[in-house]
Amino acid sequence: MDGYVLLISGEVLGQTNNKLCMVEGTVTNIALRLRKLDRIDARSDTVQGLLEDEIRSLEKILMDWNVPIARMATKVSAIDDDLKESERLKIFEWLSMIRYIGHYRSREKILMPESGTWLMEKPEFVEWMDSSTSSILWLHGIPGSGKSMLVARVIQYMQSRMPEADGQAPLAYFYCARTANEPERSDPVELLRSIIEQLSCCDEE
Repeated sequence: MDGYVLLISGEVLGQTNNKLCMVEGTVTNIALRLRKLDRIDARSDTVQGLLEDEIRSLEKILMDWNVPIARMATKVSAIDDDLKESERLKIFEWLSMIRYIGHYRSREKILMPESGTWLMEKPEFVEWMDSSTSSILWLHGIPGSGKSMLVARVIQYMQSRMPEADGQAPLAYFYCARTANEPERSDPVELLRSIIEQLSCCDEE
């Protein structure tokens, strides 16, 4: 990609240099005409006409130059955007490789219709959602009591509200687990890294 950017940049510089030489030559011709105009009185109309032709020629060169330069600028900008996106992806991967979306979706897909909606009607939940200050809603229970499924319902509920809420803060979540296969899911540092990653990007995909 870097070689491609250098190639495009070299092409832009080469074409720009050629156009600048053409414009410089035209401006030089105009300057020479102006000097002749100072010495010639009888043929002033003719010289003025020549100067106007030169000016029109210069304007045409600038107009012809505008389109390819704009096109090349667009291409260079697109390449720059691609590079920036690639850099962002590398940063996100460095922050966290935990598949938090997969952990959520594995529970969301087995949610029964309307199951867990009772939680959203609880006064404690409504107060937590409507609070204008930072607060914690602690949902506790014994293992296997359905906390993960309820959290999946809450995530689904909050995602459905986000398009309607003006200026709402981004949504981030993390499913902790104590498993030998994924020890990072019980690591507080990894939890925070995942949350930072989610808050740093608009598209969770």
